[in-house]
Amino acid sequence: MQKRWDELYGQPNFAPKYPLETVIRWTFKSFPRSNAASTNLLDIGCGMGRHAIFFAREGYRTFATDISPIAIAALNEETSSTGLAIDAKVADCSAAPFDSGSMHGALSYAVLYYCPESSVDPSIREIRRVLAPGGKALLMVKATGDSRCQLGQKLSQFTYRVQPAPDNSWQSENGLDLLFFDRSDLETLFKSFSSMAIDRVTATYNNGALVNDDWIIQVTK
Repeated sequence: MQKRWDELYGQPNFAPKYPLETVIRWTFKSFPRSNAASTNLLDIGCGMGRHAIFFAREGYRTFATDISPIAIAALNEETSSTGLAIDAKVADCSAAPFDSGSMHGALSYAVLYYCPESSVDPSIREIRRVLAPGGKALLMVKATGDSRCQLGQKLSQFTYRVQPAPDNSWQSENGLDLLFFDRSDLETLFKSFSSMAIDRVTATYNNGALVNDDWIIQVTK
């Protein structure tokens, strides 16, 4: 998987550059900017750092991990050129190189569904471990109504192999094994957190022919 991500991040203009509105709203709602300098935020599976860079620019103490050395190198180059302070490390999402209880917030956006099924529980436990008491996390994973799931080849409980489809937007994911969840799966996986809010964002494209189906999960330790 690391090799695959290195290949993708090595392509020009592969990684998105701008933070998502969902992440921006969650950040400002959960962590007041007046306390940014004393708030530790961790971006897990940061890619080339669009959200980590957003955190840092807003003054939060920012930490980031990704499995791809190429992605982390690109993020470090960006921070060097801009003067932003981001502690970025190469690491798997199931083994964060940070102390227990050291983070006030953690982001894992569009990450967990790319992991092997066996690493889902360990990755969620890691998020809970690094969060301080009362710490908050935001995650996005794929729902089973997504066309990648509906048209894919089921391999195990959560895992589907993505198949090509006409006029789709997932060319870079063809042949990958992705994870898809229903609501009851998530309620079980995140039951160790003190509170949980699960919302669903579904959109069609190509005149309704294909569906993008996401879960937005907010949890508190």
